[in-house]
Amino acid sequence: MFLTKKLPLNNKNTSRKNPSFVLSQSFKHHLLFIQLFNLLTLITELSLWFISLSVICLLWQFTINQKILARPTNFIKSFVSVAGCILLVITAQNTGVLLGMIHLLCLAYVLKPFELNQRKDLYQLVVQGFFILATAFIFSQSIYFTVVIFIIAVMNLAWLHSYFSAEQKVNYHLKMALKLMLQSLPLAIVLFLFFPKLSPLWHVPVANSAKTGLSDKVTIGDISTLALSNELAFRVEFDNKIPNYNEMYWRTIVLDQFDGTSWHRSKKSKQDIVNTKILSQQLDLTKNQISYQVIAEPSFQRWLFALDVARLDDVKQNKIVYQLKDQTMLSRDKIAQSLSYSVTSFIDNPIELFANLASSSEFLTIDKQSNPLLISYAEKLRHEFSDQKTIVNQVLSTFRLQAYRYTLNPPSLTNNSLDEFFFDTKAGFCEHYASSFTYIMRAAGIPARMVVGYLGGQFNTKGNYFSILQRDAHAWSEVWFEGQGWVRVDPTAAVDPSRVEQGFSSQLLLEKESLSTYFDIKHYLSGAWLNQLMLQFEALDYQWTKLVISFSQEKQKQLFSQWFGDKIDYVSVSIITLSFIISALCIFFAHWWINATYRYPKWLMYYQQTQQKLSKIGFEKGHEQLQRDFNHQISKFDVQLSEYYQQFILTYQKIAYQQNTKQQKLILIEQMKKQYKQINNRLKAKVIKNKISGQAIN
Repeated sequence: MFLTKKLPLNNKNTSRKNPSFVLSQSFKHHLLFIQLFNLLTLITELSLWFISLSVICLLWQFTINQKILARPTNFIKSFVSVAGCILLVITAQNTGVLLGMIHLLCLAYVLKPFELNQRKDLYQLVVQGFFILATAFIFSQSIYFTVVIFIIAVMNLAWLHSYFSAEQKVNYHLKMALKLMLQSLPLAIVLFLFFPKLSPLWHVPVANSAKTGLSDKVTIGDISTLALSNELAFRVEFDNKIPNYNEMYWRTIVLDQFDGTSWHRSKKSKQDIVNTKILSQQLDLTKNQISYQVIAEPSFQRWLFALDVARLDDVKQNKIVYQLKDQTMLSRDKIAQSLSYSVTSFIDNPIELFANLASSSEFLTIDKQSNPLLISYAEKLRHEFSDQKTIVNQVLSTFRLQAYRYTLNPPSLTNNSLDEFFFDTKAGFCEHYASSFTYIMRAAGIPARMVVGYLGGQFNTKGNYFSILQRDAHAWSEVWFEGQGWVRVDPTAAVDPSRVEQGFSSQLLLEKESLSTYFDIKHYLSGAWLNQLMLQFEALDYQWTKLVISFSQEKQKQLFSQWFGDKIDYVSVSIITLSFIISALCIFFAHWWINATYRYPKWLMYYQQTQQKLSKIGFEKGHEQLQRDFNHQISKFDVQLSEYYQQFILTYQKIAYQQNTKQQKLILIEQMKKQYKQINNRLKAKVIKNKISGQAIN
């Protein structure tokens, strides 16, 4: 196209809106539902102000469709767009780069229907909808969510298909859309399996989504609140041997600093990262080994999970994970997607046996002003018993023999006072007992620290794996004994042994149901067959995550090795695969070009392109306008152009409506081609001439 802008005419009917582009009322109403379903896939990530703005825009569209309100002017549309962008800039610091871009995409999506003037606007709106569905996979990749996205994608295609065949019923459009989606699945599977799993050329910023799970700062009551949630934390599949329930202490964070009310994790440096060679030398490989695969759910934190003492074997999805000397594991990036990794745990090996803590006061530091009664109690124990293990057993006996109770709903404490808990209320959850026990140990001169993680897990018999939920969050203590290293001590076992041996007791489950504000469908389902059905669905989702979501470059290589042998040349396979893909694309486009040429004759192409170029400068022929009147209108603009156009139309009519031999038709098409070039040249000359003279074309 040689015109860069539209030239005005003295014609009141001239408009930027294409009169041939008309959308039916039902099509517009269906658009509202399509937009609503697309936006709902991101509802948990969108800000409250944006959700309110989207609802207003959808209702606004509805009133326009019902002709209650007129279409907004350009000023109003510009004002709403600028206001939305300003709100995005204001909230960008809290939402982050990724969510800011997603909000911008959704803002364009809800405002686009106000300017559906041409077919290209409709296509842009459709593409925006599919982009929104694609971005939703950033935050969730479960098989349930994938099925939902698939259904909504089918609805989008059916809605678009209804534009081209409005006379058909809804079932027909849905059937055609589903057929198209199913036909595309084989190609998608082939690309998924064989296309090289290359590292991305760009880094997608991590969203500032709500963090879930344990934190590196724990205040009394935090874990008991977390224990009310049935949200999935991670899943584990053991290779061979499965440990006992009371051995499943999933280590997550070590808290070694206490400010009187909360436990904190000290800052770590590169020196705290485990040297793999030194770790291998310290481990006794002859002792009990347990190998397993962990799939961590998105938590938007960096902590990972493993049993003591762990050796990190492999990490999928090309992620970098650090193993620290305190036996915790840390991802370099926030876990925004399911992360799969393999671990071998040596559960009989001591923790940091060779660490030198003799002169370290880090694990003896306490705030002596915060809990004076516990300090006095610890000093009394230290005077009465010289042996450290005896002091430990004495405190555990106190928990076991006195009227302490384990509960999810403990009495509130003044300033999170451990004194008040230990001597007065005597009711608490795991963090109450672990925190007070660790404090007493430090006050008694025994190095101690608190560890938070998860305990146990629910075994899925259908999928042969364990699900560890947020309600399995747990806290315990570790004390340092010379020659033994760090030794786990769980005060909860002294108060409520069933919690450590088999999980939540019936009393705790009743407390959880009465306190929890989380929606749990399992609470409303009863019956053995329903439980089995839920287990089957969960097992299906686990296999989906394991085989599809965690399908990495390493797994692809393993698959190729199984199919083609160990000596496979992956570079050659990649080249061959790319060659097949390129060849298939070439065949597809060649087929498309041939069919398009067959359906779209050259003479018709010349006619339509001429009409489009005339429309660019304001000459648009309506369906009711006679050709004679249209020619007269062009003659007012330029007589020479009008003559060329009349000859062009006569040739067009001969081809379209007269009986011609093949040779005659070829001659007429060649003649029409020359006339088409004459019109183009005349238009260019006229536009250049008027630009030089600075006059508008009237």
